[in-house]
Amino acid sequence: MSEPSYTGAAAGPVAFRASPQQERLAAVAGSDPAWPLGTAVTVHLRGPVDPAALARAADTLARRHEILRTRLETGPGGAGVQVVLPPRDGRPRLRRLDLSAVEGEGPPAPGEGGRPLGLTLVRLGRDDHRLDVTLGPGCGDATTARLLVHRLLDLYAGTDSGTEPGTDDGGEPLQYADLAEALHDLRQAEEGARGRAHWRRQSHPGLLPLARLGGAARAPRRGTVPLPAAALDDLSALSDLLGATPEDVVTACWGALLALLSEADGSSLAAATDGRPDPELADLLGPLETYLPLTVETGPGDSFRAAAERLLERWDQARTWAETLDWSRLQGGPEDGGPVLFSPLCLRFPEPPEERRVDGLVARVESPHHVGERFHLLCEVHLGGPSPHLELTWDPAVYSATGARSLGRRLATFMAAARRCPDRPLAELEVLTPRERAVLLG
Repeated sequence: MSEPSYTGAAAGPVAFRASPQQERLAAVAGSDPAWPLGTAVTVHLRGPVDPAALARAADTLARRHEILRTRLETGPGGAGVQVVLPPRDGRPRLRRLDLSAVEGEGPPAPGEGGRPLGLTLVRLGRDDHRLDVTLGPGCGDATTARLLVHRLLDLYAGTDSGTEPGTDDGGEPLQYADLAEALHDLRQAEEGARGRAHWRRQSHPGLLPLARLGGAARAPRRGTVPLPAAALDDLSALSDLLGATPEDVVTACWGALLALLSEADGSSLAAATDGRPDPELADLLGPLETYLPLTVETGPGDSFRAAAERLLERWDQARTWAETLDWSRLQGGPEDGGPVLFSPLCLRFPEPPEERRVDGLVARVESPHHVGERFHLLCEVHLGGPSPHLELTWDPAVYSATGARSLGRRLATFMAAARRCPDRPLAELEVLTPRERAVLLG
């Protein structure tokens, strides 16, 4: 592989070894090419917009950050390779649509047109616009999208200092390609031996092989399940009971609920981590988000409290050894001659929407939507803001819209039951929603 070339000095595309996160994305994409990997974020702009200035700001960002000009490709032997395009080939284009043109048409898919960074400015009315920003597979995650949008707005408003967070002594921002090799080294470092042993011990009975089902019918569906105020009260009480954050309690509740509903000896879920534990990486653009699998096993008569405490302990262990996780080494995975593995349920906890004023504009940055893993059901838990809710994305080959939403609503029912009777056996806790119970009782 070539050495990194900063700010697009190379005349043509330059290939580098893919990072562990990019290798995972390549494995998922290779096993199921129809699965839509990528990141999207929407920014609502109120006020007069200068499209030319917006395009110049995006071009500046892409010149500074190679990852915004990076395509994930398959190299010799099927290994993932990140290919950095020169500025002239990777330059983002700002697509413009007006209200009449956009009717019935959504934002482009991440990576559409072969450009890693996509921007679509939609005019909704006078001084009312929507900016759709997409990142192709392998060049970002939800944190990347959020950081990118704020830097784009700074450049647009002329408030950018010219020196980005995380720059080196020469004033150049840290490039993701430089970090990729270091991430591989962390996996193999001597101090990571305990972490590798931890992941080898995980049996993950609920991990399933990827299915090769292609075509448009495989496109995931999305829906929303509101979280009532009572559910937030239940969550707060359970957080006090277990001495854990609300996000960790939701993870434990999902695990306990799956154990209760599963007919197998065990199940699994995977929860996302930002992948930026080091403050020096906090502002780095690039795919670092990682899904950590958790085996869910409960014994006969286990109470909610016992099951949740065990899950929280495993979740702490998983985060401790996150940098040593290699999905391909899990039992039955590709390294063992088996299929690519994944957890049926994936959890994410997005940052809440943000609003800021920029050069006469009021910009509302929505929570980014990121698909960086294979799943049957992705639950993005939005606890902040005026309308807490679950944003569900599901595989229609596995769930119907009714089934996916019903499972989301059962989480609130289960949390209420766990709050009332935390020491009662799981099997005795209520999981049916009032509507489901009414249907069953006629």
